[in-house]
Amino acid sequence: MTWDDPFLDALEPLLARYRDSRERRESLMVLRAVRLAPDLETCEELLRTGRAPMSKLDPEWVKAYGLR
Repeated sequence: MTWDDPFLDALEPLLARYRDSRERRESLMVLRAVRLAPDLETCEELLRTGRAPMSKLDPEWVKAYGLR
């Protein structure tokens, strides 16, 4: 990507490396669980197993993530 700014152009490879880091993927999983779960128990279930009954999830976020 060209920013027409040498500093930002030099920064791009560092940003690309961060975008594909394990920490970023994990933080996105936590964010998704927090958004989908209306309560702490459901959030913990999502983080522990990766699954929860649809009836326990926030319908707006289910729609936003295209899960239904």
